[in-house]
Amino acid sequence: MRRSLLALSLGGFLARAQRQVPLSREQQVKVELKENLAFDWNGYPDPDETGHLIFNSVSGLLNHWHNAYYRNGHSIVPATIAPGTLLYHGRRQAAHPPDGPEWVSFDPEHSYMFGSNVYTFVVGSEPLKVLYLDGSSAANMQSGTIDTQEILWHGELRDGGWRDERNEIVELCSWGEKFDIHGFVRMEFDFEIMLCDFTQRVNLVSGLALLPTHRDMPGPGGGPPGRKPGKGPPGPPMDNDPLGLFAKGHSRFETSPGDHLEPPQPPKMPPHFPGEGPVPPKGWKGSLLSGSTVVFGAIQAGNWHNAPSGLNGVVLDHASAISFFNPKYTSLVKARRGVDRMKWRAGNITKSDVELFRADLDSALTRKEKGSDVRWSGLVRSVVERHADRLEFLYEWVGAERKNVTEGIVYARRTVLEMLAPYFVVDSVPSDYKTNLTWLNPTMHYCSTAFTSHLPVDDFTPQEHLLKRAVEVVTTEICRTLGVIWLDAFDAEEVENEMEQRDKVVKWKGEIGRLMDWLGWAVWVKCKPACGPFVSSASSLALAL
Repeated sequence: MRRSLLALSLGGFLARAQRQVPLSREQQVKVELKENLAFDWNGYPDPDETGHLIFNSVSGLLNHWHNAYYRNGHSIVPATIAPGTLLYHGRRQAAHPPDGPEWVSFDPEHSYMFGSNVYTFVVGSEPLKVLYLDGSSAANMQSGTIDTQEILWHGELRDGGWRDERNEIVELCSWGEKFDIHGFVRMEFDFEIMLCDFTQRVNLVSGLALLPTHRDMPGPGGGPPGRKPGKGPPGPPMDNDPLGLFAKGHSRFETSPGDHLEPPQPPKMPPHFPGEGPVPPKGWKGSLLSGSTVVFGAIQAGNWHNAPSGLNGVVLDHASAISFFNPKYTSLVKARRGVDRMKWRAGNITKSDVELFRADLDSALTRKEKGSDVRWSGLVRSVVERHADRLEFLYEWVGAERKNVTEGIVYARRTVLEMLAPYFVVDSVPSDYKTNLTWLNPTMHYCSTAFTSHLPVDDFTPQEHLLKRAVEVVTTEICRTLGVIWLDAFDAEEVENEMEQRDKVVKWKGEIGRLMDWLGWAVWVKCKPACGPFVSSASSLALAL
């Protein structure tokens, strides 16, 4: 049956292809290249280059997996939350919605983790104006996840600032008033908003008392977790209550603006009775959701935002995006040298560069010019989509052990040609390819500028000029690497010596591997073979913790 369907499909395709006629029989238009096409084939990127880092940050904005992997964010992006977007706030023991700055989630499963009294809000007729801080900027860790927030408000890293979240929301909201900013979008294991005022631009839809969970039960000390001494010691988490692990030292479990979180102390564990649990409503049959189920529900909700399309309702203003990978912040360029990529921190910035950053941000938030209408997220995604799968395939293909090396050469060469084919002009093919290494320069030019040569640069903001350069840095290195391989693969099908064939394959794998490491796209970080759903959830929990 499948053969019949395939035959029908191919038959229909071929029949249509035979009926097609050219739109025009005029001679092909030839574009004259006015600039010097000299190409440095041995020109590896400068170690201090940041274009690929800016590109990678833009590619991962509002992408859960990218920001879970690259936890220490380096971008601050103005954005709006579109009218009609639903937001959720969960509370443990509250009979009314928030009356001051508080946290809201984009997913009810996330808010439910913080309490079974869940309030739903909708963005009204006017959008919310927010700042988005990338990375795992809502994860209260000392390793750099909240550096951008500390720099934004305080200009430096404070001792213990990573656990002063309750006061930070008040301070950030106060700072944002002069820019008419209504909140701050961040991510922990799911996305959230630090919403400054529940009376502006959001309307209450409902307030529901949902089924209770273990988190709704006050600890033996009588006070909610996270309070400083003198207001009731926090109750220890139950053995079967993972929510307590999040609650311990977590300021979002209903603290007040005057509270300061203290470092976690070893709790005095009172006797625990396994049979204890939330009281089900009258008439309820069967068990209620356990704490672990609620936690995994929230983590699963975060995983729904792994798609490259971003977060529903959030519209980023890339033309005003500020990146700490901007090479003008020279102190951070120096601080990254010789340091593992996962340990780079925006907090290593010097005071003089902080002043530059603040001037850049003030200008971006107050200027009247909106910049071009280039959809940068789509442009960057196109570059990733065109290359990610094929680079990964090429790396795996040339790295696989196989008896038939000739087959490996043929398919690897074919894949490289497929990637360069949209830019391969006929009249650049030489007769003396072994001595003339410039014959591929026109192809390299078209390949490296295909995404940017047509853009309206006269309308660009300073941030857009930086984004354009970042795209060109990435495409140039991708095309250069493919070009290096192609020069070696051009006549590789004529090579019969197996040792020489294997040497070529090893060399090609090294070039592709170096390129992929340099690009650092999170889309390549995955289980091989693909993980099952339970493994995926466990991996996300590990990242969240």
